[in-house]
Amino acid sequence: MRFTKKNDGSRVTGLSLCLFVGLSLCLWRTTVALDSAGPPPSIRIGDTCTTIDSRLSVPILIANEEWDTRVQITIDYDEVVLNYGWHPQGSPWEVEGPEQKEEGRTTIVLRRVPGRSALPRPPGVETTAIQLFFTLRQPSPDQKLPFLAQTQLSLDPAGSFFFIGGTLYPRDTRVHSGTATIYYRDGVEVGSGSITRRKQDFILPVYLTYLAQTSDGEDADGEDADGEDADGEDADGEGADGEGADDENADDDAPPERAFTIGVDYDEVFLRMHRITGVDGAAASFDPAAPGEFSLKIPAAPEETACRRHVANLHFRYTGERADPETPDIPVDEIPVSAALISGAGFNAIVQGDGVGAGSPPGSVKFMDDYFVRGNTDSRTAGPQIQLTDAVRILIGFFHGKPIPCADAADVNNNGSIDITDAIHIVNFLYRSGPPPAPPFPAPGLDDPGLPPMDDLGCGKPLPMFRLE
Repeated sequence: MRFTKKNDGSRVTGLSLCLFVGLSLCLWRTTVALDSAGPPPSIRIGDTCTTIDSRLSVPILIANEEWDTRVQITIDYDEVVLNYGWHPQGSPWEVEGPEQKEEGRTTIVLRRVPGRSALPRPPGVETTAIQLFFTLRQPSPDQKLPFLAQTQLSLDPAGSFFFIGGTLYPRDTRVHSGTATIYYRDGVEVGSGSITRRKQDFILPVYLTYLAQTSDGEDADGEDADGEDADGEDADGEGADGEGADDENADDDAPPERAFTIGVDYDEVFLRMHRITGVDGAAASFDPAAPGEFSLKIPAAPEETACRRHVANLHFRYTGERADPETPDIPVDEIPVSAALISGAGFNAIVQGDGVGAGSPPGSVKFMDDYFVRGNTDSRTAGPQIQLTDAVRILIGFFHGKPIPCADAADVNNNGSIDITDAIHIVNFLYRSGPPPAPPFPAPGLDDPGLPPMDDLGCGKPLPMFRLE
């Protein structure tokens, strides 16, 4: 059979088309195979913070990327606060080619360093691919110096993806943005949490941000604002600013201390502060007769800076009150708890009453919905979660009208009402291997608002629960 030149050209074109289609199918099958082999790869910007005298180090975390050799990342940032700086080399990934930069955005391509392939890791386990560094822009002189600035570092989903091998076919990729916090001044922050409306003890953390010593050699704890001790004598008989170092028994080799006096403000109708403990080497001195303030000593190297360092825990007792005495019909939903430096900080601090700049953000205690365990009708915290006495309490309440401490817990089968079948349910569960109570059981939880739709039983005595946020 003979082929004309036209036929030869058609044959070549056909073979080329077949080759292209075959290659495309091959790549498509590879894509499907890789994407179906496990969870898609992810890129995440780690949350980070820094002080104004430092640079901002931003970790780029990746997971589920065992088959990938390249990744493109596009990061959007606030150019008013941050200025993109540089990246180091020598990590498992390195920057390939020139970066694409524009105001408030940078795009880089990372290539896995040959010979440093990722070891098999469980799905979701992250590793730091690279650290990116930003320099900080100082606030304009006409602005009051704030305590902090919080900004988002966003990964653009359209510009952030993994490549399949060396091709330009991006894989399905999950991206997660992060936040950056820049502390401009010394200050105190109090953590926040949520609590159920029942008498109980809980703890709020105290974070202290302090900057490096001043350039003239006076560190931040040199003298108090009035040149005197912060609170006279502490528990060890020394001044709160560490002047006891002149004592003949002082250890000359002991690390230097930074001393602070911190004031705490909270509503005593709802809360009682009964103890303060130091954290991470800090020593706290607290007088229960004057619960509004405490002194704190922190061993620190002269050049040390800190970014939201956890230095103490405030131990509170919730009184059980639900509303302010002046408005008893309106329950309080949130109780603010704030703290401020009274003395002992350096020149660049927010000191109580200084009237300069924005203060530290307050913490808070929010009231959350009632937690209970189905069947635990009096929300007891000791002993088995469900007992025969719970069935007896349900029967007494049903036949004699005696109030049940937690009505939601007495609705054992969660049908929206309390009757004899709830008591029978408990007996069958305890003694006849019957089905367990409806959720939440055995772990504490919330009532399902949709089952049944008209369940308004409520729980007058919830379990004591606290959740730190």
